[in-house]
Amino acid sequence: RIISMLNIKQNELVVDYKGIYSVEKFIVARKLMYWQVYLHKTVVSAENMLIKVLERVKILITNKSKVYTTPALKILLKNNFSKKDIDHNLNLLDSFSALDDYDIYTCLKYWQNSDDFVLSRLSSRIMNRKLLKIKLVKQPILEKEKTKLIDLFSKKNNCSQDEASYFIFSYKI
Repeated sequence: RIISMLNIKQNELVVDYKGIYSVEKFIVARKLMYWQVYLHKTVVSAENMLIKVLERVKILITNKSKVYTTPALKILLKNNFSKKDIDHNLNLLDSFSALDDYDIYTCLKYWQNSDDFVLSRLSSRIMNRKLLKIKLVKQPILEKEKTKLIDLFSKKNNCSQDEASYFIFSYKI
């Protein structure tokens, strides 16, 4: 409905009068989706955990550790591609397009049994829906407080501070 109400007048995009209400409702619905769904603390936690998992896998692959990945994911994790690379090489775009939820899900299932502490723990937590706790604050967390939490985690789990930083981190929304 919105698209059918769009026109061009004097080289500008305009909305027919009868379509303004639909556009308003669309914008309000989008705002509500962000606040209630996309930026919900559970979604933010799961998304950040997945980012941390992929960061860890990339580091392990860069360090020549043997890590299972699907072919579509391996191409993207083994290299540091930029937008320019994708613009100049359509095969990269095909590889990216071939990547889907099943690739990630399959890898997470394998990674649960990894010898790497970070990879196995984060993957297992995602698969078992035991997401990291999230604390929303108005002021940035002090580096001293974060370091203290990382120290506690590393002692409790017998891991390095670098490994603990995959579990204790701050993120700005």
